[in-house]
Amino acid sequence: MILRENLPFPHVEYPNLYGTFIGYREAADSSLVFCSCQQAAIANAVRMTAAEPRQNYSSPARRYIVNSLFFPESICLSLIEAGITDPEAAIAAILCKGGLCHRCNRRVPACLHCHLQSLVRRVPKSSSSPRC
Repeated sequence: MILRENLPFPHVEYPNLYGTFIGYREAADSSLVFCSCQQAAIANAVRMTAAEPRQNYSSPARRYIVNSLFFPESICLSLIEAGITDPEAAIAAILCKGGLCHRCNRRVPACLHCHLQSLVRRVPKSSSSPRC
């Protein structure tokens, strides 16, 4: 799901329901970038995923080392399309830039997101908020 929010890169791409890493785009058609405050956690998630068997998933993005369980599916599919199979090469290919995320900008996400509850204070959603 991609929403437009008041952030330095305003096009915000959320992972699936239980995903962890939110990506950001400067423009709707630009590359997906993650906040550099997540860089160590991203590398850890890729290395851990690479170390476990994933052949039971039907979706290529779920079987991949950059797993759509944690990341927006678009980054998984773009790395698969690029032919990247090495975890360290995948980590190097994931773009990161400082000060992009909700936490760094002290903003509340527009979409309720499972793993952000400990990071940001929840505020009641108005009726005009997107249903996520």
